[in-house]
Amino acid sequence: MTKETKRRPKQGVKKVGKRSLKSKLEEEEEADEENMTVGDVFELEMELNRENRKLMKGRRHGSKLPQALRGLMGEANIRYARGEKEDAILMCMEIIRQSPLAYEPFSTLAMIYEDNGDVDKALQFGLIAAHLNPSDCEEWIRLAEMSLEQDNIRQAIICYTKAIKYDPTNVRYLWDRSSLHVRLGEHKQCMDGYRKILSLLPLEDGEHFMQLSKDMAKSYYESNDLPSALSVIAEGLARHPGLVSDDFINMAAELYICSQQYKEALQVLVKFADIVLVRAKSPAESAAPSQKDTGTEEELKEAEEDAHPAGDTAADDSGEFYTDETRCLHTLYKNT
Repeated sequence: MTKETKRRPKQGVKKVGKRSLKSKLEEEEEADEENMTVGDVFELEMELNRENRKLMKGRRHGSKLPQALRGLMGEANIRYARGEKEDAILMCMEIIRQSPLAYEPFSTLAMIYEDNGDVDKALQFGLIAAHLNPSDCEEWIRLAEMSLEQDNIRQAIICYTKAIKYDPTNVRYLWDRSSLHVRLGEHKQCMDGYRKILSLLPLEDGEHFMQLSKDMAKSYYESNDLPSALSVIAEGLARHPGLVSDDFINMAAELYICSQQYKEALQVLVKFADIVLVRAKSPAESAAPSQKDTGTEEELKEAEEDAHPAGDTAADDSGEFYTDETRCLHTLYKNT
């Protein structure tokens, strides 16, 4: 046997091996393309987008995942995107075993179980990931919404509180948490949240400020907390005097009267309702017309003193206050 005959089989084997390997890879690629549906492509794109957002959050919030495990974490996410969820779960568990303070594997496990419809496990892993990465406000809000789906209002409030800690000026977070306090009957915590919202509303949002102030004053009044109701009303009168409506004036006057602060009630009526105080003539003054033009300043001073009685006393017998626009408040004031 010559050298050429010995070499020919070797060359033939090499050519056959290359062709078989190439054809095998092509067949696998064609099979993958045939099995790939539109839904699979869409799901893959969504998962890749979610993974990119996670990576950006990791850079922003500071990942505790060691460099040696980041390749494995990436492989787990790829397996999850391909639908190989069991392998992805095993990889995440291995990462947790080696680096239990890294939030990335818990976050991926939460997404996997959420896709599987296991909301309880998804919420548990999501909460762990959020506690390990607490500055992610959007994740806390997502977990709060998941908690509400489970009818766990208390846990949702905790999630909103965590988000507010890292974004204290977010009015929507404060409003949603206050609404949850209302559902639990926690009036004080709800009012505290509303007060925080009032302090954050800009001046150009005066209508919302006045409406919220009025609703808060009504709630305080129903809970017999007159000082808090008056403080909210007084803040509205001072901050947005041009937006004071008739019902706001009426509420302010009634609250001052109920608190026996008659002077403040009259000041509100005079300032915002264009009420003019007129002192009626006493019998002595009617019998002495010659003194009509004298002592004008003294009479005005006496009229002012009569208009603002001290303590719990009502208007003097020598004078009455005539208010055409607020006759009911005048009657209430006289009978107090």
